[in-house]
This record gives sequence, structure tokens and C-alpha cells, in this order.
Amino acid sequence: MTQPSLDVIRIACRTCVWILHGELCDLLELKHAFGELAYTDVWTRSRLTIQMARVTINLPLKIEEALTTDYLQRQEGHARERSEGHPKTSFIPHRICLIIRGIVVVLERMENGLK
Repeated sequence: MTQPSLDVIRIACRTCVWILHGELCDLLELKHAFGELAYTDVWTRSRLTIQMARVTINLPLKIEEALTTDYLQRQEGHARERSEGHPKTSFIPHRICLIIRGIVVVLERMENGLK
């Protein structure tokens, strides 16, 4: 492997770790809040459960968005020559993205309905 391709892999890995760290910190905060609730607080428990599901389901889209943004920013610095060796800018199929986004929107609406 050449040095530029290793740099691309290193940057992509670092981006994934940052996104995962942020999302896992959010999930840890939700888990902590969930553990402090009384067993009889059904509405808040339901809202936090839906919020945990939303954060978890949205994780692949956040990673793809960060990697795609990172890739496009690197391409702006270079000449925009297209060849077969360039990676795709989308890692998840479009239909799967639409399904995940739809689920996230439904979960957000459910969460707002329980507030």
C-alpha cells in the first residue's frame, strides 16, 4: 500500500472512532438517566427507551455522513479527476438509508409525543 492510501484509511478510522465515541457517550448518558428513574415512571422510561433506539439506529447514517463529508473535503483539495480507483461517496445503499431515516423520523415523533 502507498502512503496516501494508508493516510486515507487512518483518517477514515479516526473519523469512525470519533463518531462512535460521541454516540456511545450519548448512549451512556441515556443509560445513566434510565437507571435513576423510578420503576413507576412509565412515560419517561418509554421516552428514554425510544431515544436509545433512535440513537442506535441512526449510528450507521452518522458514520456514513462523517466519512462522506471527510472524503468530499479531501477531494476539494485535489483535482477532481474521476477514475475507476476512486472510492464511492456512499457506503450504505440509498434505499436502506431511506428506510433508516424513516425509522428515525418516526422514533423522533414518538419521542416528542411522550414529552
